[in-house]
Amino acid sequence: LRFVSDCRRLPPAEAARAVLGYPPHDGVRYTLWTRCRHPNYFGEFMAWSGLAIAGVPSALRRGESHLVTAGLLTMLWMVSRFLYDCLNYWTGAEPAEHFSAKKRPAYADYQRHVRVFWPLELPWVEHGRR
Repeated sequence: LRFVSDCRRLPPAEAARAVLGYPPHDGVRYTLWTRCRHPNYFGEFMAWSGLAIAGVPSALRRGESHLVTAGLLTMLWMVSRFLYDCLNYWTGAEPAEHFSAKKRPAYADYQRHVRVFWPLELPWVEHGRR
């Protein structure tokens, strides 16, 4: 399987200029990348947020005071927010976008048409279309 996938790769010179969302990486085989530019970061965010959400019932059933429960729920929300900022701004999408835009001229057009992080159009979110 590894050999087959290696044979299907582009030659290095062509791969350096390739941009997801455009041939040969069009929406037929790379559907996720036509919805958002970093679906792997979105998936990681959803996995960790799911674990934080799974902790909500435990925080509510502890039998502690309302202040402690509110503090635990706030901490769970802050974990998701921290991961979102980390994956979007510090280590993930923003640094990757910077270098992709420098190396690939067609990437700017891809940025104008595809959202950065969220695969759905959300009215209250800035989607990073430049």
